[in-house]
Amino acid sequence: MKKSRQNASDRHAQLIGLLKKRGYCSVVEMSQLLNVSPMTIRRDLHMLHEKQIAEVTHGGARFS
Repeated sequence: MKKSRQNASDRHAQLIGLLKKRGYCSVVEMSQLLNVSPMTIRRDLHMLHEKQIAEVTHGGARFS
């Protein structure tokens, strides 16, 4: 059975919720929780950083 792909905007909403709840989360932990690759998380965090929603740190991110 093929895995359903998660929409990027859904993933962004989940990342924002996760960062709001925890304050900080590592890329590895986010990728495991959302079942996507670390590279996908880095791309998503870059987009959230450009929108000034998340502050990207070495190895993770925090809510801005």
